[in-house]
Amino acid sequence: MNQPLNALIVELNFSCWGAKKHDKKASKDVTSGAGANSTDAARVQKNLMAGMDNLKKVTDFVAVARNEFYKMTLPWSDSGQRLIPMTQFFDLKQWVNHTEVEFNTLVRDFLTAYPLLISAQAFQLGQLFDRSEYPTVAEIKEKFRFKVGFLPLPVAGDFRVDAPKEAMQEMEQEYNKLIEERVSEVNRDLWQRLHDCLKHMSERLGVDDNGKKKVFRDSLVDGAVDLCELLKNLNVTNDAKLEDARRKLEGVLAGLDPDILRESDGVRIETKNKIDSVLSSWM
Repeated sequence: MNQPLNALIVELNFSCWGAKKHDKKASKDVTSGAGANSTDAARVQKNLMAGMDNLKKVTDFVAVARNEFYKMTLPWSDSGQRLIPMTQFFDLKQWVNHTEVEFNTLVRDFLTAYPLLISAQAFQLGQLFDRSEYPTVAEIKEKFRFKVGFLPLPVAGDFRVDAPKEAMQEMEQEYNKLIEERVSEVNRDLWQRLHDCLKHMSERLGVDDNGKKKVFRDSLVDGAVDLCELLKNLNVTNDAKLEDARRKLEGVLAGLDPDILRESDGVRIETKNKIDSVLSSWM
């Protein structure tokens, strides 16, 4: 990459209390009852909050938030670091602030109800219940974390080490190679998102084996519109071919009404043909 990327590295860290506990006695009972010779043939993992929605609301929220974060950012490293274009920074920061408030609210609600939930678990778990396995509210609180960190994108030559010139040159070459690989991964991710969207639209606008029109939701169109807007901001390498394909899809979607798409066979067929044309333009 000769042109520096106008982007930041971002890291998202969520953590939640798992509410899981290995029950050694129950595991032993299961293995012996089944006539297993090995003591580790079965492992009973208790859900300390079985049947309770309070903790599930937190974990479900985290799962959705992670997916939203991945949509708004680009892959960068195997350690979980992501890339965010500067054009998207304030949108992401706003999302972070909103998400943190929602997460903390759900956690607070769970912690408030926690003492009563423990009592209820005596009924839910029966003989598997053991009050000593439940941490205190203060201990549980430490299990929940939400943190987002932003880091500047390093530049080649920013090696603050005392090394011979040859070693510096080698490190810079390795760094440039690494950046090229990661930029390629960024582009692959963007193309994959666009490709998956087009394939899904083409599939849903078709017919089944009996020649009957397939059902689709409004999100088929709305999601594609959102993707077009997102790709415009995430194209940090200014990939001209990607932008061309994005614009073509944007043109297909302009003024497209999901209800008309369902009702009019002509509009449906025409739209599918245009989608397939965009798909075939780079395949």
